[in-house]
Amino acid sequence: MDAWHVADGFEPVRTMFQAGAARAFGRGGGGYTAYLDGSPVLDLWAGQARPGEPWSRGTSTVIMSATKGLAAFCVQLLEDRGQVDVDARVADVWPEFAQNGKQ
Repeated sequence: MDAWHVADGFEPVRTMFQAGAARAFGRGGGGYTAYLDGSPVLDLWAGQARPGEPWSRGTSTVIMSATKGLAAFCVQLLEDRGQVDVDARVADVWPEFAQNGKQ
């Protein structure tokens, strides 16, 4: 197994990850990586990628429902930059939306 990366000061996150991984992943697996100011501070993983194969640093995965959070983050970033108005009506930026009673 590749070694985890845990920067100084982030040991409590590693401890929580270790304690909850078996319960959270069940028969599966997963990983968590975090960056602070562009530098990695955590790179953790546990469980199985598939039956009989442990999760590792290079295990590929899909994001699935996490894309909702990523999309929300992108909209917040655009709003912060003044590139989108979150108070605008959907139909103002997507005219085709205003059909079938959704004006």
